[in-house]
Amino acid sequence: MTDRPARSLADDLRDRTDDELAALLQRRPDLARPAPADVTALAGRATTRTSVQRALDGLDLAHLQALEALLVAHPAEPPDLATLLGTDEDTAARLTSDLRELALAWRSPEGLRPARTLGEVVGVPAGLGPVGERVPGPDRLSTALAELDPRQRSLLDALTWGPARGAVALRRPGRHRLAGRGRGRRARRRRAAGP
Repeated sequence: MTDRPARSLADDLRDRTDDELAALLQRRPDLARPAPADVTALAGRATTRTSVQRALDGLDLAHLQALEALLVAHPAEPPDLATLLGTDEDTAARLTSDLRELALAWRSPEGLRPARTLGEVVGVPAGLGPVGERVPGPDRLSTALAELDPRQRSLLDALTWGPARGAVALRRPGRHRLAGRGRGRRARRRRAAGP
């Protein structure tokens, strides 16, 4: 496999030898049936949700973690991923090479990139929340956390140590008094997410 950067997964596949393409089709047999018309069709088939899910089902934990690290840090090189994974560069290079061989990642001029549908199939990588646009700096964050009441802090803890997304029931001021008199309605559910 050449290490020449490509503009897309299709370009990456075009640069592969016949043996490398045959190895891809052996490792991901769903790509071979029916036979793709050309490399562009192969790249399109390799990035369908169903095919990507099948490929992910065959990965071990180390490869899944490398894939999530790539989703978080792309474009990235193996040393960058080694830092995120807490492993050595040789291990990160081997893991990313395997992901590239499976057409789950491709080499761009900027570094390795995940196949386009991986983010949709994997979801939020590593259980992280969405990127926060207004996340305060460390000093302001410490102050904001100290000002939370126990109920607010328990909600934040649940988002921190559980999935970073959830739903909470919110009540309007005074609504609990109406509910006590039999006049209240079910509280509406609002979505919450941690950064």
